[in-house]
Amino acid sequence: MNYNSEIKGVSRMVKVITFGNFKGGTGKTTNSCMISYRLAKQGYKVLLADLDPQANATALYLKTKQVQNN
Repeated sequence: MNYNSEIKGVSRMVKVITFGNFKGGTGKTTNSCMISYRLAKQGYKVLLADLDPQANATALYLKTKQVQNN
């Protein structure tokens, strides 16, 4: 989906990519983490919102940050 956003008077397109499925084990977390990582490596600004109650993407991010800080 594309949304118009006004940031400091400049209009630009914001891309939103979502992964959703009621069934567990379908690859939502894996796909969203890997695509977010690749887009960030390519220089895009990325926001990964983990709304799954298991919060696996959040746990992965926190583990990655701990490894980078050590």
